[in-house]
Amino acid sequence: MSGKGRNQTAEERRKAGLEVELGNLKQELAEIKSNQTDLKRTVKTLTKAMETATGNRKELLKKEIEDTKKDIKNWQEEVDEIEEKIYKIVNGKKNIGGSQADLKKQVEEAKRDVEDAKADLAKYKAAYAKNKSDTNQDHLTDARESLRDAQDALEQLKDLVKYAPKKKASPKKPSPKKPSPKKPSPKKADDCPPGKIRNPESGRCVDKKGKIGAALVGAAASSPRRSSPKKSPKKSPTKCPAGKILNPASGRCVDRNGKIGKTLV
Repeated sequence: MSGKGRNQTAEERRKAGLEVELGNLKQELAEIKSNQTDLKRTVKTLTKAMETATGNRKELLKKEIEDTKKDIKNWQEEVDEIEEKIYKIVNGKKNIGGSQADLKKQVEEAKRDVEDAKADLAKYKAAYAKNKSDTNQDHLTDARESLRDAQDALEQLKDLVKYAPKKKASPKKPSPKKPSPKKPSPKKADDCPPGKIRNPESGRCVDKKGKIGAALVGAAASSPRRSSPKKSPKKSPTKCPAGKILNPASGRCVDRNGKIGKTLV
């Protein structure tokens, strides 16, 4: 046997082995997808049961749903691995690259090739029916082989589209939050250095022995409460009711016979 013949035989054996492996993978994939479907039905049933369950029963159902969903996810990882293997085998046989869009275009072209091969086969069948010559027999045999090749090419392209690895969306990185400007914390009245006191009107620390500081110290000593914002002084009444007299210090009318009133008369 020539070297060429040996190489062809080895190539045929390799292809046959790939076909067997491909068939086994597809069967395994179908079984896993069937399991996934059953598990999804189980989740729906458990979810419906949980709607009316209470107490411990509800918690147990919830846990069972979570476990079942994990199983579905694990099966999906198996599906992805098998589909990737199938894709590599099919792509290795055809050595076809390109995007999904390119592959779909090739599928449409392959469909047209199959239709053309069917038309040729029908034509040579009719010719052979009229004249069973060796030439027409050869044409008919070639047409059958061409149709098989076209159908195989179409199936392989369909597999490439079907089992092409799915692109996983990369998780979006959270955009860094801009630090919000810190609001200045209000200063307390007692956070001034020793020997100083805060002037509430200016917000600054002033010397306790100074003119403003001494006034603030005196005001703080006379009233433990915080000094309220100064109100505009009310105008003193120019006339007081009968039996009363104006106290110029307070701007109020006081009883003439009272302690303060007697000092003013």
